[in-house]
Amino acid sequence: MSTIVITPTGSSLHSKETCSEISVPQDKSIFHRILILAALSESQIFINTIGKLSSDVLTTLNALVQLGVKIDRLEKEIIVYGVGKKGFKKPSEAIDCGNSGTTARLLMGLLASQSFESILIGDASLSKRPMARLATILNQQLGADILCSDNGTLPVKIRGKALHEASVILPVASAQMKSSILLAAYCSNTAIEISEPSASRNHTEKMMISMGIDVQVNTTSVLMKAHRSIQIPSPYWYQIPGDVSSAAFFVVASVITKTNLRIKNVGLNPTRLRFFELLSDSGVPLFYENVAIANGELYGDMIIDGSKVSDLKPFVIETEDVPNLQDEIPALAVLALFAEGKSVIRGASELRLKESDRIKAMIDNLHRIGGRATELPDGLEITGSNDFIPSGAIINSYYDHRIAMAMAVAALKSSGVVTIPDASVVSISSPTFFELLGSIPAASMISITE
Repeated sequence: MSTIVITPTGSSLHSKETCSEISVPQDKSIFHRILILAALSESQIFINTIGKLSSDVLTTLNALVQLGVKIDRLEKEIIVYGVGKKGFKKPSEAIDCGNSGTTARLLMGLLASQSFESILIGDASLSKRPMARLATILNQQLGADILCSDNGTLPVKIRGKALHEASVILPVASAQMKSSILLAAYCSNTAIEISEPSASRNHTEKMMISMGIDVQVNTTSVLMKAHRSIQIPSPYWYQIPGDVSSAAFFVVASVITKTNLRIKNVGLNPTRLRFFELLSDSGVPLFYENVAIANGELYGDMIIDGSKVSDLKPFVIETEDVPNLQDEIPALAVLALFAEGKSVIRGASELRLKESDRIKAMIDNLHRIGGRATELPDGLEITGSNDFIPSGAIINSYYDHRIAMAMAVAALKSSGVVTIPDASVVSISSPTFFELLGSIPAASMISITE
């Protein structure tokens, strides 16, 4: 893996009134789901692609190919030739889910009712992440036959069988578990009702509705009726917007360096915008233009007037906020360093079960750059200052893309050299992250060498 060295130059080549434009990678939450639902269709699905695909998305794509789905990769699009619910083939070897928890959990639902046995494996990091909670729900509520390792992790063995309808109450709000259960029920031609303690991302539901599946959505519950097949025209075009979670890191870069930024064609799904609501409450001028809708998903341009940020206010994140903020919390932790006063993040214990223990990882790295932060059992307390200047440091990314991205943003304001070993881990979600970081006004304050 590569090492990124960020060296402040102390000068700016851009006017603060200049508004730079970037396009972030496509939303991988949506990308995983449309690849799988396209495979489940009986149609030819065209999916637009922009730039490099993240390694997580490639993991899902390769898994579907291993299951017998024909997928063509062209310069600006992917074509998936749907095989229907029962057209998947038994894989000749274990399916490698790499570092992608979304791939593993969605495939558990997809494969639960197939007519063959399959095994899911992953890399060292993914193999430490919990799978038993979802397996238990699928087994006990829908009648699946899924066996995790003794530690409740990968490898996972799935013995496909017919499932039955159920009414499921999730113990935590989780878009991955909800989506996996919806896929399991859909593939088994059975109805399902799912309730959550609070609302989580709703990309799967929106996608299913756009493809003609009878899904009824309330704030914290989903009801899907039994369906035999996805009834959509062939060919069918699907447009994937920019990843709002990736955008969050560039927004923080804009804010802390007081520069202006436009992020083009980014997803604006309401279940993903809590981060930006918090920023607005903290005093960040932020608005949207060119808003449109495609395949049920809102998207548009996001404009941040970073040059107009004066006194950044601290914020409080409560338990009900976390399901729609999990990927952005490392970025928020960095933002909190530059907000005057104490910011508090609570109810985020699920962060300890990500690619790294993100609570512990952020506390460690905030301390390395001179930040004042306290670890809580379920979150962080960060005491910031509007004139905070991070010190130079060697960062520990914990092989976690979100940690590496967050600390690279913090380094934009550093008084010394910041080194991030294993920085290429950002390719999991944003393979062009450092290229994009070097193209916005904030990057005029640094030079980046790899």
